[in-house]
Amino acid sequence: MLRTILIYDESAHPPTWSDRMIPGEFAVLCEDARTGSPKQPDNTPALDPSNTDERFERVRVREALGESGWLDASAAGRSANNLASADEALDWAAGREWHEAVRQGDGQISYSPSPTVPLEILRRVVERALMALASEGLDEPLRGRELDGIVETLGAGRTATMKGVVCAGGPQWRFSKAPPRKSS
Repeated sequence: MLRTILIYDESAHPPTWSDRMIPGEFAVLCEDARTGSPKQPDNTPALDPSNTDERFERVRVREALGESGWLDASAAGRSANNLASADEALDWAAGREWHEAVRQGDGQISYSPSPTVPLEILRRVVERALMALASEGLDEPLRGRELDGIVETLGAGRTATMKGVVCAGGPQWRFSKAPPRKSS
């Protein structure tokens, strides 16, 4: 799960604030997000008393991480930024793949994947195609295992339906809206 947080980068010249997407696990490491320090000039954080209540596991874990000598919060922050950068690079590569190998028209999408396309790029292209045509579950993002299953099905040349989209595999993967369900 990714979260958007505000990051203060003291090492930048001059120091800067920026919005970044980081994995949720790293968000608990951001002392600044919990305490509100250092403060952005127009930002007064709301302090939630539950953030210091040791009855909550998240508070105990945060304290244990803060007291541990092996965890470098700055390094964890850099790692989180690197992960966000890698995610941006994957989005960029998937966008290029979409532009080069996907065709749209007449209410359907066709994709001719190269055998050398990395799995994560396939996953992102398939997710984009599914969500472009989806008629069911629009408020629910695809889960990793669902996406893996549909990519495997398409790669094996089989057909499946997900989110109201018929996905047909083979040398060219085709996505089209499924016919309306019959009601009994």
